[in-house]
Amino acid sequence: MKNLFFIAIMAISVAACSPKTTGDSASSASKPNNSSELINKAFNSMIAATNSGDWKAALDMTYPKLFDLTPRANIEQMYSQFDMMGIKMLMKNPKLSNITDYVTKGTEQFAKAKLTGTQKVQIADANMVDLMFNQIKQQTGDASKLTKVEDGVEIALDEDVYIVNDTSTKKMYFLQAGEQVKPMLDKILPSDILEKLSK
Repeated sequence: MKNLFFIAIMAISVAACSPKTTGDSASSASKPNNSSELINKAFNSMIAATNSGDWKAALDMTYPKLFDLTPRANIEQMYSQFDMMGIKMLMKNPKLSNITDYVTKGTEQFAKAKLTGTQKVQIADANMVDLMFNQIKQQTGDASKLTKVEDGVEIALDEDVYIVNDTSTKKMYFLQAGEQVKPMLDKILPSDILEKLSK
């Protein structure tokens, strides 16, 4: 359950309109282009959904292959528990940088970016702040990125985000590679894509 909690708060994904076809299999009529304007537009939509607590919309935006490992129903249950416990997830000053060009595999295009900013776990019950801080510290193994505040815990972000543009469904997804998602990346994204995007 603890692992699911951190998958729920650290996995970021977004659906938006499809950008132009690009990457290694792009035709001569399509110039390689990471369409950063569309990526950032989609990213901002994700931030709005996250900060408003619209969990259904957020899960509709999630890269579907994540649910092969972590069933959507389980995450929905966790989000319902968040609401009952008065827990909110907020993104503060998020920014995407170093967006790569797309690499294409089948109908999907993959890119990688760097996410910086702060993710806040806002807690209605002040008596739970210490418990939440200790749980996050235990899961991440690194307290240097954590700050305890009066109404919750803030997590400094400096990690990779994978962008998946599905040209068949005309949707774009983001997957935040947090500490709990990172070990599962090779089960979510193709290994050859991960290798190409690591260069």
